[in-house]
Amino acid sequence: MKHLAASTVLAAALIGLVGCGSAPPERPAEEATPIAVETPPPEPSDPVEATLLRASRSSPGERAGLLLDAADMLLARKEYARAKDVLRQSVGADGSQDQRARRAILLSEALSGTGDAAAALDVLANAAGTEDAGLPRALEAGLREARARALLALGKPLEAARERTSLQPWLTAESDRASNAKHILDALGRVPLGELDAAVADAGSDDWRGWLELSVTARDMRHSPGAQRQRLQEWAQRYSGIAAFGANIPGLVEEISKGISEPARVALLLPLSGRAGSSGQAVLQGYLAGHYRALAAGETLPALAIVDTGGTPEGFSAAYRSTTADGATVVVGPLLKEELAAFRTGLTASVPTLALNFLDAPAAAISGVHQFGIDLADEVAELGSDARREQFSRAVILADASPRSRRLVDDFSARGQASGGELIDTLFLGDLNEYRLSLEQTLHLDQSHHRSESLGRVTGLELQTEPRRRADVDLIVLLAEPTGARSIRALLPFLYAGDIPARATSISYSAGSGREGDLDLESVRFLDMPWFSGSEESLRNIAVAQRGPVERLLALGVDAQRLQSRLALLGSTTAWGLAGATGELIAGADGRLHRRAVWYVVQGGQAKAELPRAGIVEVISREGAETWTTGEGTAPSTSDAEPKTAH
Repeated sequence: MKHLAASTVLAAALIGLVGCGSAPPERPAEEATPIAVETPPPEPSDPVEATLLRASRSSPGERAGLLLDAADMLLARKEYARAKDVLRQSVGADGSQDQRARRAILLSEALSGTGDAAAALDVLANAAGTEDAGLPRALEAGLREARARALLALGKPLEAARERTSLQPWLTAESDRASNAKHILDALGRVPLGELDAAVADAGSDDWRGWLELSVTARDMRHSPGAQRQRLQEWAQRYSGIAAFGANIPGLVEEISKGISEPARVALLLPLSGRAGSSGQAVLQGYLAGHYRALAAGETLPALAIVDTGGTPEGFSAAYRSTTADGATVVVGPLLKEELAAFRTGLTASVPTLALNFLDAPAAAISGVHQFGIDLADEVAELGSDARREQFSRAVILADASPRSRRLVDDFSARGQASGGELIDTLFLGDLNEYRLSLEQTLHLDQSHHRSESLGRVTGLELQTEPRRRADVDLIVLLAEPTGARSIRALLPFLYAGDIPARATSISYSAGSGREGDLDLESVRFLDMPWFSGSEESLRNIAVAQRGPVERLLALGVDAQRLQSRLALLGSTTAWGLAGATGELIAGADGRLHRRAVWYVVQGGQAKAELPRAGIVEVISREGAETWTTGEGTAPSTSDAEPKTAH
């Protein structure tokens, strides 16, 4: 008992000791884990990216508008491919009518920017706006303008201009109407005048006829400067009451008229002696024909100095410096490339200068100098454009072996490859019999003969068969001078190829008075100057003593005289083709006047313009020309005078 009590006391004591001791340290409280607060990424500094980001966070209704805004900004940067991607996800079938119209406008611009103007036009056709569609005025105008741009990109300038005339009433701001008026004239300026003449005759409304007539009047250089300005004023009076023109008429007519004025003094610098003397004389003859015609029309003509350069760079440089020092305000010349090269070796164009030749590519433009010549490369380019327009894709070139023809072959081949066309073969004329055999091989007639012979051997029969040429050749390109062209063309019917369309340039046409030789060129379409058509017949009958290829130089002189009073017009209307004796002349960024020729077709041995223009009849006088002389020696501007050589 005692023992138990002692044990109990001891246990109690031990418990007490434990209870009275210091308490164990408390565990430190765990630190709270900070809660991460997600902050939005910074707004992109690029406005396109910022707009796309907002679109991704927006409701479907707002998203469509923001994506359209982003695409609009991308188009302003010319990022056409990305703009297309954005537009494809922008507006669905449930989008509003306004959104669908805006998307069509933007998508058409993106497609045109990537070279697919046909698809752009399809997009716009599916979103065609009408007055009954209820679109806001700005969107309706935007659809019409987008269609006009697509049509122009497709090479349909007449249709583009027509679309812009329908746009004009939808524009409210006079500045917008004035800008659209310039676009109308720029589009019409790309249309050959023969085609415009036909459109005038078929015009179904006064406003459309008015635009067509204005383009014809502004571009036709056959009339003297004063007569052309008078015709512009008559046009303004005739159409002043048409609402579509409104307040734009005075500004349009004034701007065009300011670009048509005779200079005070002209120096005509030509090689009238030496190896190029006959060429210079032909150009002079044409220049004076235009000069006297303008005089007969009552024009106050500039004083004219004619100087023989001798056909050398030194002679031209001396003549240029002396005539400009003596007051020439415009210089016409030089005629030769080597003379023109003087501007690359120290000579500076101190006054507006119309050179009658051009430096070969890739020479850069010469400040103050318009390079104007008879460049066959322009005809080759037009030949290629026409082939693409008519969807010819597999051509055979038939040429003679002249250096000029070989250069044209190289040019046409390069252009054809660049545009994706296939050139099946190129044959150069040497021996006519060998040429025929080569052409038979090209047309696979030899294979047709072999098949007939094989069939005869198999059947044991003497068969009479007609050879069959290959069917995939869709165009014959004839690049040969007149004699070679006639020989080559005459072969084609005998080789079962007379039905293949044949196209040529002006080197194949002799331009002579006899037509018997041209019977061999029957049905050939070729490019040449309007000078040989009826549109210039009255002047041609007076100016030409002997018809033939030299007339092309004479026509060059005629247009030089016409252009000297329209150089300012060239600068302000670079897209227009000013119509003259050599063609429609278009100022390029390279400082050259590119020439658009007209199409002829040979029928019954006669070359006939496909879109003939009516001629103008004026009386030609040779009285009253004013002259001036320079310290280096010049001649009066009469046909009987012998110009002196500059030393």
